[in-house]
Amino acid sequence: MAYSNNPVHPHAQGFSAYVPNYSVHIYQSILKDVVTIAQRNNCDRIATLQYLPLTTFERWLLNNQFSCWRETVMPSVLLDKIQLAELSIKQGQHLLTLRQIKQSDYWWKTLIKKSHEDYVASHLVNPMIKMADSNWAANTNDAADGHTCCFSYWRSNSFLHIFI
Repeated sequence: MAYSNNPVHPHAQGFSAYVPNYSVHIYQSILKDVVTIAQRNNCDRIATLQYLPLTTFERWLLNNQFSCWRETVMPSVLLDKIQLAELSIKQGQHLLTLRQIKQSDYWWKTLIKKSHEDYVASHLVNPMIKMADSNWAANTNDAADGHTCCFSYWRSNSFLHIFI
């Protein structure tokens, strides 16, 4: 068992467990321990991150008041093996690099605001703390450096495609 707490998501007690195929009695005991830790840490919910295929314990959790609230799809191929079609930018669309975005106060604030709103909206089950866009920007700026991301946002009558 491993326990974790995330200051950005203070409502949930995180836990991870590798549990071989034991009896329901063991599963109930583990869940009771997690609830005790959560209560001690003033958390009103518990959360766990699991990978497919789910174990018997994880399937038991899903049948006992747990639900899957988000799935992440990750490629199972090396990046140098991915073939992409040539990018076609239509009239009214914009393609900006991270450098261009950071040089434009308007585009940087637009990206920060939209990404912050999207993150908050996708974490309603495990809400994050209230955070000013400027604090979100500081975290995003650190996370974006050296990484590749793509955002596509609907703006007015066109899409804004941002490649970072």
